[in-house]
Amino acid sequence: SSLDCGHGAHGDAMAAALLTALLTALLLPATALYAPPTSVRRPSRLQDALTEGNKCYMAGDLAGAKKAYEAGAAAGSVDCRVNLASVCLDSGDEAAAEQLYREALADAFHLDAAQNLAGVLQARGGYESTREASLLLRDVVRADDTRWDAWANLGSALADAGAPKLDAIKCFQRGITRAEAVERDPDTPAELVEGIRRSLGEVYYGLGACLADLNSAQRFEAYGDGEVLLTARDENVNLYDGTQADADAAVAETAENALRAALE
Repeated sequence: SSLDCGHGAHGDAMAAALLTALLTALLLPATALYAPPTSVRRPSRLQDALTEGNKCYMAGDLAGAKKAYEAGAAAGSVDCRVNLASVCLDSGDEAAAEQLYREALADAFHLDAAQNLAGVLQARGGYESTREASLLLRDVVRADDTRWDAWANLGSALADAGAPKLDAIKCFQRGITRAEAVERDPDTPAELVEGIRRSLGEVYYGLGACLADLNSAQRFEAYGDGEVLLTARDENVNLYDGTQADADAAVAETAENALRAALE
């Protein structure tokens, strides 16, 4: 399913025209961002099967990874079961991946299993699947609010499910700010930085599309909500004084900037 991209009149005519052009150029589907194999996200002391599986997975050897993860899963490793699901997903076997993620979650809450199952459900689309995905992602960010990709996926799921747009906007913005913090960290591996840069365009698009879709009352609410980051909300620049016209201008400017960032 795709983000709700319809938008009403707001800002001046030039802003509206720019938003229309940018939205037309960016008719992208909502895309789930999957968590990497468990030990890649959080290195830890692992059993041999998990270590070997991850080594093969990172080298692109899905057959070798599957063999190692299957051995570990058979021995009772939940992490191997979750990573085996990711191999199945990468191999195009969505049904097997979903079953394995659900089996892992039946034992105990597992962040990567929850996030990746949510991704499968989001890709499937439909109200029930999207709603379940949003519930899973809420649990993920409650347990670990540093996961920028979970915040981004939650924003997408909320937008697709017809939840309040301000909730989706806040999730997109939290995903962006956390992703950019990881990107700026000198200790972040280069391949992760590259992955973030490839993914952020879609997150900015989701943010811009939701902002552009706000009606007049919602724009005024967003303007007064301290959790919504608007371009003009700068204590050093006295451009806006809280009127409806100012709210319209602030939201329009933020939407334009987000959509421009999506094009870069």
